[in-house]
Amino acid sequence: MKLRVFGWLVALGLLGGAGCVGGSGDREAAPSEVSPLRLSRTNPYAVPAGPGARAEPAPATESRPAEDVATVGLAGDRNLYTFKLGDQMVVYLRGIPQEQQLEMLVDDNGLVKLPLIEPIAAAGLTTTALENRIQDAYIRGAIYRAVTVNIVVPSQVSTKSYFVRGEVRSPGRYALTSGVTLLQAIAAAGGYTDFASTRSVTLMRGGRKQDVNVRSMEKDPSTDLRLEDGDVVIIPRSIW
Repeated sequence: MKLRVFGWLVALGLLGGAGCVGGSGDREAAPSEVSPLRLSRTNPYAVPAGPGARAEPAPATESRPAEDVATVGLAGDRNLYTFKLGDQMVVYLRGIPQEQQLEMLVDDNGLVKLPLIEPIAAAGLTTTALENRIQDAYIRGAIYRAVTVNIVVPSQVSTKSYFVRGEVRSPGRYALTSGVTLLQAIAAAGGYTDFASTRSVTLMRGGRKQDVNVRSMEKDPSTDLRLEDGDVVIIPRSIW
């Protein structure tokens, strides 16, 4: 009888030990039941553990739509300088047989006056808009087949100026650059009208007046006069 009881106790002990081993085995194996796929879904940037495990690709970087790029370009254009009355600029005409660098000024009517074309409204335009308008005027007027227009903003231009009045094609105020002469000033203003008198052009400087025979000056350019800030050139109408 004692042997049977002892045998049963031993058997029960062995069964209990097996159960403990199984239970502890189950608890230790629990973490490994979480598959790499579940980890990657929880955190897409996590690297799954275990040999041979495959990481999910990182999400692709979003690219800016085409319309956003266009909007940035327009915003940049709007942020450029906007011309106002009295502003000065340098206009470069390139891609033509004789490239030109013109000192221009937005006159009291908001216009800029360039050679061979009608005055162009500049006040309120950005540099890019004015470049396009000048280019279009030269091409539409069949002056040039192609021309590239570039404008330097006013902050880079001298604030000195002179005036040309009377019988010229484009009277007004012009930016004064170093070395500008009386004959050059008349040319920049579009030249004489059909009614101009070139024998008695008046140069006014600081309250003083000087009469100049421009026709004689044209024959001898060495007598040409250099202009100063604030000078006023007046071309009278011929009496004939």
